[in-house]
Amino acid sequence: MSPTYTMSAHLCKQIYKSFQTRQTSPEPLASPTTTTYTSTYLRRSPSPVPEKRSMDSDRSDSSAHSTSPSSTTVSLMTIRKPRNLALLYKISVNLFESNNMSGSIKSLSKLGDDSHQMPPTNLDSAQENGHDIQNGKSSIWVSEKGYDISFNSRLIEVSKPSGCGFCAFLNWIIIRFKAREERYQGNYTVELTWQSGIVLTTFSQRIDIYRPASKNKSVSAESISSYSHISIRPDISLPNTKESLNCLKAWLKTCDEHHSNCMQSPIPPPPKRLLHVGSTLVHLCEPANNFQHRYVALSYCWGQDDFLTLCESTNKLLHDGVEVGKLPRTVQDAMHIMRELGLEYLWVDALCIMQDSKTDWEEQSGKMCSIYERAYLTIAASTARSANISFLKHDDLRPKPRYYATKTGLTLAARVQCANGHHYSPEYNRHQVVPDPISMRGWALQESLLSTRIIFYSTEELQWRCKTKHSCECQMPPSNKQPALIHDALEPIKILHGWCKIVQMYTQRTLSYQEDKLPAMSGIAQSIHRLTGWTYLAGLWSHEIIRQLLWVRYHLVGPISHPLLPLTYRAPTFSWAAVDYPVSMPYGLEEYDDFIDDARLIDWKMGLGTDSFGRVEYGSLIMEGKLIHSCEVHVSTSGNRSPGPLEVGPPKYFISYGDKEWYFDADVFLGTFDFTDSKGSARRSVRRLCRNGIKDVLDLESGSMVFLFLLEHSNIFNLDDKLNQHFLVLGVSPSDTEKYERLGILAIYDQAIDVGNTLEQITIL
Repeated sequence: MSPTYTMSAHLCKQIYKSFQTRQTSPEPLASPTTTTYTSTYLRRSPSPVPEKRSMDSDRSDSSAHSTSPSSTTVSLMTIRKPRNLALLYKISVNLFESNNMSGSIKSLSKLGDDSHQMPPTNLDSAQENGHDIQNGKSSIWVSEKGYDISFNSRLIEVSKPSGCGFCAFLNWIIIRFKAREERYQGNYTVELTWQSGIVLTTFSQRIDIYRPASKNKSVSAESISSYSHISIRPDISLPNTKESLNCLKAWLKTCDEHHSNCMQSPIPPPPKRLLHVGSTLVHLCEPANNFQHRYVALSYCWGQDDFLTLCESTNKLLHDGVEVGKLPRTVQDAMHIMRELGLEYLWVDALCIMQDSKTDWEEQSGKMCSIYERAYLTIAASTARSANISFLKHDDLRPKPRYYATKTGLTLAARVQCANGHHYSPEYNRHQVVPDPISMRGWALQESLLSTRIIFYSTEELQWRCKTKHSCECQMPPSNKQPALIHDALEPIKILHGWCKIVQMYTQRTLSYQEDKLPAMSGIAQSIHRLTGWTYLAGLWSHEIIRQLLWVRYHLVGPISHPLLPLTYRAPTFSWAAVDYPVSMPYGLEEYDDFIDDARLIDWKMGLGTDSFGRVEYGSLIMEGKLIHSCEVHVSTSGNRSPGPLEVGPPKYFISYGDKEWYFDADVFLGTFDFTDSKGSARRSVRRLCRNGIKDVLDLESGSMVFLFLLEHSNIFNLDDKLNQHFLVLGVSPSDTEKYERLGILAIYDQAIDVGNTLEQITIL
């Protein structure tokens, strides 16, 4: 063993000892914790700002650093010349265990010296910030989540003589999971976090490390002591097993007995229709006013296959009773779970709403908010892409654990981290995971968010969410926690921000019927209206509408395989519901508090159906603000293509005004059209272009006229010529040339367009 390792191990023990002292004396540190980075190892110092000591100085004075806990400062350092991985791991584990017991992570993770910068949190940013991972340099990183050890595979080889059991285990994992075949070959991170336990991260895999509960029942405490920081976890069961059912029952019991946020009125009013699940037959019934039973709701994908639904011709059959085997497989599976839970009533949209009655459909679909909120439990058939596919019996796609026997007789396990359901993240999907079918269904988002309790039968495991807690079989925290539906404790700006996030999630999903774009969000909109009293305007809210008008196309990677506009009218052009692609509101809410509104909403008109939060027949906004005339739009001809096929999306469009030109985010393809103005003069403007059937418009001709309507501006540095401005790009409406339609958004930064002081009232359709 090298002298440096001996010295560093001694320091590690001293640090661990000091934290053990802090565990019994939990008073806060007298001085702020300082995180610094030098070239050697972890150091504890008696002063608020550690002295710069030479290696020899540290070696001779290591015993003198046993000051009282109240004056201890812990400094975490990048290991520029690491001796071996065992040292890095031992240091991190000691810190992890000590802080996990003492609860002092916040005091450790805060920077006390602004001159030092926290290390990057992944391999990509590490390389970008000059951490030479390829040359074997390594580090321990600290954050509020825990500690990360960044290392190169060479360190494992160097660590072999140390006899570190965990290093041997890591080497075994890398071989078993073929992690050496990665893009960044040989570069890894071990994460020790409070919530997730221990995870080995490679370029495209996250591998959970745990102690399997079923394998270590008779292991001695002495064998466990070296691995006590590794979490105990169960293996994941198949969805149609007793273990899976017991897991669901345990979550339900905990929620019923301990979650005050999830409490419902003793017996909430039932929906108009329910299915009564008997021993042999299923009957459609209309519950009476004195109905005293809990019911279950089903969330699932319809798919393309035909199956039994409620309509005029099947109404009598369903009321008289139908055999369970004649119902869709997802419904059969849901009924099996209900029987095991002792429940008798089920709500399924296809069997409880008249599918051939527009009136009944609009009336009942508009009650989705109350139907899912009042259900005792929602069952989500996450894996089934069609109603005729079972979600309890399918291919076994669970992450397969690999077991490793340590020299002490303890069994450790490793498995690829679950990446579906609430672990799925479309923005960070290096695994190229195919998401659960239900997570791409538009209607399922509000069914999930509105439910008081919901159980997801995901591809890899069972996942639970209620108004209080997320849980899952793998016991890892969710990576894409969905926004909880707004409650009255939130400020209006946070409610609006939550709505914007939900819209972004929703527009990444698909619908079988494009006319359902607004109805499939009706329940969420009702919930927000009930809380705030705001007026709903075809996907936007009257409150803070200026910010909401700044939605833009969300540029996801991948081809566009469908038209960007629906064939028939669905929403006014100012609404995101008028287009068929993912949108976001990147000009934000609270992060853009410095922006000042330059326009205001005067009035609006909405042609609504039975559900005032559902489909619209027409809509318009009357607004007052500053309108810039005489702008021209051009298609890029310098290195950018002209309008082309749908698969590659709209071309680049530019707006010119005077001697200036800016690129702007066009909502869709644009086309030129001719019209006669109120004075009888021939004019030419621009309209949205649906490239799947409209023949009476030309492709955009450069120089066509558009208008800029100023929505807001900011002036951070109080310089009149350095304004940031956000405009709506408008064209004359082909249906009413006295009014306007939205074409896109123009954002101008660090310069200003002189918009004058004249206010105009305009109508946007």
